[in-house]
Amino acid sequence: MQCHLWGDALSRLLKGEQFRPLDMMRNLDRYADFHLPIHVTEATIPTPSRLGRRRGHAS
Repeated sequence: MQCHLWGDALSRLLKGEQFRPLDMMRNLDRYADFHLPIHVTEATIPTPSRLGRRRGHAS
């Protein structure tokens, strides 16, 4: 399982409109029906730089 927050997803998360903890727990409960281990392998949460540029992007 992976989670990558790009674009508007991060602002929706910070506003509590998306990826709310209770919603995430409900989704994980659905996966529990498969009776298999769940491995969280990646989580990407971008952070703004002090210069207002995103890493890897030219200004």
